[in-house]
Amino acid sequence: MAVNNLVAETIVKFGTEEQKRRYVPEITSGRFVAASFGLSEPHAGSDAGALRTTARRDGGDYVLNGSKQWITSGDQAGW
Repeated sequence: MAVNNLVAETIVKFGTEEQKRRYVPEITSGRFVAASFGLSEPHAGSDAGALRTTARRDGGDYVLNGSKQWITSGDQAGW
């Protein structure tokens, strides 16, 4: 599956088959202006190498710990 969208590309690479079927067609359809993602952290800005947010598996779920400074395209995103 070829996509040119940072959020969709991440889902294609790391997501489950269900997530790919559910989100990628919608994100790449042009229906939404954008898809949002949270990268920037207060101490690191957009330096991905300095991020501290973690995710750990807890049974069938993930627990996220950390903080974000803002959500890119959050005010325009459908997803």
